[in-house]
Amino acid sequence: MEPRDRAAQTLRGDGRRRTRLVAWSAVLVALAFAVAASANLPALLYNLFWKRFNTRGATWSIYGGLISCITLVIFSPVVSGKGLDPTAAQVVMTHESVHALTSAPLSSSAPLWLVEGFADYVALRRDDAPLAVSAGQALAQVRADGPPRTLPDADTFAAAGGHGLGAVYESAWLVFRMLAQERSNESIVAFYESVRDGADVAGMLRLDEHDGRHGARASSA
Repeated sequence: MEPRDRAAQTLRGDGRRRTRLVAWSAVLVALAFAVAASANLPALLYNLFWKRFNTRGATWSIYGGLISCITLVIFSPVVSGKGLDPTAAQVVMTHESVHALTSAPLSSSAPLWLVEGFADYVALRRDDAPLAVSAGQALAQVRADGPPRTLPDADTFAAAGGHGLGAVYESAWLVFRMLAQERSNESIVAFYESVRDGADVAGMLRLDEHDGRHGARASSA
């Protein structure tokens, strides 16, 4: 095959991957709002119209709405294969399953970049697309506006729209992708759980780095 033909084939493959990843972003954005509404709306309605509504009822109504939404998502035409290819469907189901299994969306102390970035990290662990494709929207935003100064918070997610929202999701995912280059899966999960429960992000990064240096000295000794 001629070099020009190989280059054209690579570009076509990257184009398909970019289209697939954009589709993932759009679906995940819609599902995030669906999950949030399904978990919160029952509790709000019961609280308004049921005088005997208590904390236990609020907890079960949130879990009931969340589980119902996840079940409908899994068996919906979009995820079952009619709207997305099998790989995209796997990503969507894994992403939403991480939310359901960790209960992080129900935690008031869990920042949104942590919740969405970790779910994307788990869902995209086996994706072999180059970074220019997987984080194309975030990289384009960095080229246009410069690197972000802070991690994306809930207001950043809410204010973003279209490709901007895809860039925010990619930025959150990049946090865990960078951690994965230097840390084990166990360390990443420990970081996620600690920050989810209210630990300081900078403090956890320093602690993890210190443990890594200590372990390296111990193994060399």
